[in-house]
Amino acid sequence: MLFDGIAGAFLALKDSDTNELIADATKGLSANGIYELNHTVLGVAEAKITGLQGKQAQITGNNTIQYVYSDPTAPTVALTVNDLPIDIGNKLTGVSASGLGYADDGTVPLGAVIVKVPSLRMPGVFVYYAFPSGSFTLGDPDFKSDDTSKKNVTTDSLSFAAITDDNIGGKLYRTYLSSDDGFSEDAMFKDLFPDYVSSK
Repeated sequence: MLFDGIAGAFLALKDSDTNELIADATKGLSANGIYELNHTVLGVAEAKITGLQGKQAQITGNNTIQYVYSDPTAPTVALTVNDLPIDIGNKLTGVSASGLGYADDGTVPLGAVIVKVPSLRMPGVFVYYAFPSGSFTLGDPDFKSDDTSKKNVTTDSLSFAAITDDNIGGKLYRTYLSSDDGFSEDAMFKDLFPDYVSSK
């Protein structure tokens, strides 16, 4: 399938004990638990997904390939957001208030990410790559001085590593096609997070 850039992404924070969305704008990311990376964060510049399938390995014998198997699947998402609010990044990565400033609090929050990608040849059709459980880490910032000809802008980077989720049958991820019967983003959120309640 041909894709045309990226249309956005959604983030969520979940309770590590119950696997439920934290639907609270103070404790979680928003009132309904879903945080859309839209124009308010100047959008998503890149979402690089790797490890959707395990690497194939071969067993040879008698000078021929006798068997082929796949190593375990280990999906990761490298997400570049143009202007991610500091408090959202902190919540996702276990950084909390420490005196006057902020520091890594030693926890590994349970998060989720969904990447929305538009089809090139089917206008208005999107594929969603959904990873309902995993952990985020902050990327390493690289600050460079402005010079006389340009500003050197630094964006925000997040790395996500998926883990299995009982809500999707113990799988690591699920994909959705927006043109399927019965599909809506709310229906997708409800499928991934059974306790999700739309705020619309």
